[in-house]
Amino acid sequence: MTELSLERTERNQPVIIQPELIPIKIKPKFKINEYLELRLENDKTNIYIRNRLFNQCKYLLLKMPSDNLRDLEDINSIDEAAESLDRSMEGKHMYNISPDTEFWGHCSNLQAWYENNYDTRILHRNLAFPLLKALVEAGDKIAKREFKEQVALRLESGYPSVVMFLVNQGYLDSLTKEELDTIFTNPAFLKNVPKWFNNFKDIPSWLKSKLKAIFNDLKCQYCNIEINKKIIERILNGESLRCDFCYGNLL
Repeated sequence: MTELSLERTERNQPVIIQPELIPIKIKPKFKINEYLELRLENDKTNIYIRNRLFNQCKYLLLKMPSDNLRDLEDINSIDEAAESLDRSMEGKHMYNISPDTEFWGHCSNLQAWYENNYDTRILHRNLAFPLLKALVEAGDKIAKREFKEQVALRLESGYPSVVMFLVNQGYLDSLTKEELDTIFTNPAFLKNVPKWFNNFKDIPSWLKSKLKAIFNDLKCQYCNIEINKKIIERILNGESLRCDFCYGNLL
C-alpha cells in the first residue's frame, strides 16, 4: 500500500500529498534502434548495445574555426576534420558544455551515423569501427552487411592515420586475400601510399612486402614500360609519380 505524507495547514487540518505529484528527474535515454541506445548517467553519456554498456572513447567535433573553413573543401571524413582543424575535440571542459547538451549532441551524431548505414566517415575511427564491430557481434544485420565494405572503403581512401589504425587494430583480418589484393592494386589506393609514412621503413613488414610485389609488377599505362626499382622507391617516398621515359603520371 502506498504511504501518504501528511502536513498541517494553519487550521491544523491534515493535507494529503500524493508521492506521484512530487517532481522526479528522469534520466534521458535515446533509442536509435533495437541494438543501439544512449543514456545519460551521472552526467556522462553512455552507449549501450543490447542493454550492455559499450566502453569506448567518444567525443564531439564542437568547433570549426571560421578562418579555417577553406581547409574543409578536401575533407572527406571526421578523421580528416579532426586533424585539419587543430583537434578541437572533447570540448566539454574547454567550452563548458552541459552534460545534457553533450548527450543530445552524441545522440544526433549516432542517429545520423545509423541513417547513413553506419558510414564510418561520420564518426571518428576510434569510435566508428569498434562500435560497428560490436553491433556485428550483437547481430545487427545492417552492421554485418556494411562492416567489410567500410573497412575496404577506408583502407582504399589511403588516409594515413585511418590506414594505420585499421592495420594496427587488426581490421584487415576481416577481408579475404582476394579482397585485399583488389584494394592494393587499385590505382586510387596506390596513389595515396606516399601519404602514409614519413619513411617507407615505417610500413609493417607484411604490408611492405605486399606493396613491393605490386609495385614491381607495375607498368606505365601510357608507354607500357616496366617501372624500375628506383622509380618505385621514389614513388614510395612521395618524390615522383611520373614515368622517366614518357613523363606520364604513373598513378
